[in-house]
Parts: sequence; C-alpha cells; structure tokens
Amino acid sequence: MEKEKKNWTMTSLHIRLCEFGENKGKHTGKICFKEDENGDEFIFSVPPERTKEYLALVKDEVVRSAHELSEKIDESLSNFLNEERVSLKG
Repeated sequence: MEKEKKNWTMTSLHIRLCEFGENKGKHTGKICFKEDENGDEFIFSVPPERTKEYLALVKDEVVRSAHELSEKIDESLSNFLNEERVSLKG
C-alpha cells in the first residue's frame, strides 16, 4: 500500500545566530511547512561553511532590496520635510 503524498508548502525559513543556551555562538535554522490547516516545523544546525554559502546565494538580492528601501525612505523623508506644515526653524 502506497503512502498518500501530501502537498506541503514551505512557509518560512530562518537562519539565526544563537546568543545563549547550548547553541550559543552557532547558527541554527528553522523551517516551517504547512498543508491545509496542518503545519510542522524543524530546527537544525547550520555549519559555519554552510552559512557562508547561504549568504553568498542571497547577497545580491539583500543588497538590491536594501538599496530600494533606502530610496523609499529618502523619498518619504524628503516629502515629509517639504510639506508646508513642517518648520525646522522652530
């Protein structure tokens, strides 16, 4: 009898540096899956060399996203400062 295959979707993937506990100073990952109303998550160790590989994969996208965000912040602050109701003279 073949086991029924479920359609699990990855909902999140986090990698973090632990600041306390038995994994202090080490990176751990947490991955979450969901299928309909059911979900599950797993925590796993991430060796230092893997952390560097993951960062290399996403580096360009992180830098691009940060640049886009800085442009939005600059525009928002400029618009705020140019509004008539704002006076920097007191």
